[in-house]
Amino acid sequence: MLRHLNRLTAIASARNYAITKNLFASASVLAENKDPGNVIEKSQDLKKHRKNPTVAAVFASLSDTEQPQTVSKDGKIDIDEIILNAKTVNGLLNIADQNKDLTRKHALKIVSILAEWTSIDRAKLPEFENDARFTKLCRMLGRAVKNNNNSSGNINKRLENFRNADLDTVLGVTGDDEAAKLVASITVEQMVKVMKNLSAKKRRSTPLLRSLAFNMSGKEEHLNIKQCSDVLYSIASLNFPEPVLISKLCEDIQLDIKKSEIKKSSTIGSMLTSLAFLKYREPVVLDCLSEWIVKNQSICRTQDIAALCMTLATLNYMPVDFKDSIITKLTPSLTPLDFKNSSDYLSYVWSLMSLNIPDVAAFNNVLNDDFIEKLSSDFKNEIPIPAKIKLLNINGGVKLFMPSYKGAMLTRDKHQNIYSVPLLLNHDKQLLIKAMTDALKNIIPEACLKIHQDTNMGFSVDAEFHIDTNANPIPKETNDSKRIALMVHDYHDFCQGPHQHLSGIAALNSRLLSKAGYEVLSVPHNEFSVNDLLLKRVQYLQKIIKNASKN
Repeated sequence: MLRHLNRLTAIASARNYAITKNLFASASVLAENKDPGNVIEKSQDLKKHRKNPTVAAVFASLSDTEQPQTVSKDGKIDIDEIILNAKTVNGLLNIADQNKDLTRKHALKIVSILAEWTSIDRAKLPEFENDARFTKLCRMLGRAVKNNNNSSGNINKRLENFRNADLDTVLGVTGDDEAAKLVASITVEQMVKVMKNLSAKKRRSTPLLRSLAFNMSGKEEHLNIKQCSDVLYSIASLNFPEPVLISKLCEDIQLDIKKSEIKKSSTIGSMLTSLAFLKYREPVVLDCLSEWIVKNQSICRTQDIAALCMTLATLNYMPVDFKDSIITKLTPSLTPLDFKNSSDYLSYVWSLMSLNIPDVAAFNNVLNDDFIEKLSSDFKNEIPIPAKIKLLNINGGVKLFMPSYKGAMLTRDKHQNIYSVPLLLNHDKQLLIKAMTDALKNIIPEACLKIHQDTNMGFSVDAEFHIDTNANPIPKETNDSKRIALMVHDYHDFCQGPHQHLSGIAALNSRLLSKAGYEVLSVPHNEFSVNDLLLKRVQYLQKIIKNASKN
């Protein structure tokens, strides 16, 4: 197969048909998983004279049956249907001769089918490499648009149309599966443009996105910083966290960020925001992006510095080498006036609490009544649930982590509407918690067990109880007892990436509980399943509780 593909590549290169080269080089990806028809069996005479186009045409008319003329609803010949019904090489090539309405899209489809047949030995390259009809198809793919006006502007337009011709072909295909097969025929640069186009149109075509991810990940060609930023933004906005593609993007970022001359911080800020949205935690990339922001602070926009803090908080990561610079140089440079709205500023201040950066002034800014009133008015007198949770997280943090704090704080009497926030759980987590409590009731008497206890810090404890030094449950706290908090962590509580880590909000909740005197025991979804037998779940809980009593 490689021998045939190399031969095809050489032919296309000699004729300057770059599009055909890409198609045939990627023939294995273009396969449609359909039976292309009968195996091509040619006589020795046909093979002998095939290199003569005239003789080839005569043999073609004798050896191939006439293709049925499929007619569409509007009375026109349906060329797409004819192409799909073609069973032989000559059947496909005859379409190029017999249909004046043949377009570049049709030519691309015919050549891709020929590429597929060649890759699976259904056809032989020497049988059609010099055929005039095949040459015609190659010329169609090698020419973008006809334009007799040779003015400078028109020439530039023609060149631009030529570069984007196959891109337009992919985007113009209605069927997602068919468009996905054409992706292998375009360059990496054009694949990035397709990604951006899908994102701009909010078109989440799974087959097309998978094909783009597969082809981009398989290319040895490295993407530059701007391309990495565009692709990350696209897959984040389309909620398509393809791990292999993201891994490649992270590698390319590491390679390019050190050698590229980046003049604007917006590209770095965009990548940080996209990684946070994707919840993808790759320490090496985060170190690179943090280093760039620290070293180029003078040209950084305030929103990009804020994006760094919020991304690091979301991903529960603090670069060791740049921690001091972030705390002493970056965060002091931001003020409430640098943010477009109160919600953005609240998210930034929450990130400081999550990163354990004790900014007293910032905490006081969001916990005072003036800010809360402004926040409420920005949302028509109803503060959103996520904002209430952040306020309670910050309020709990200053109580527990900063005992000398003298600034503004929330109180239940004065801020009842914030404290009464509903602590909602997704369906998967509800099932996990129920599976855990069902198993726990076989270990802990119900009189000693508390379920779903509100902490007044923006989250609840999934299960709470006391144990003695021998891991036996006891009804109330003693001098030697331990106060256990079981926290179920489902898929959404973890970051994605090469290593498993709790997300920033889950990690902050655990830190708050630890500071409040709890022994926090995590029950992760990949170790504790609703599908496990009750006995297995009971044994798992007994094991982690017993280990906690020994610590």
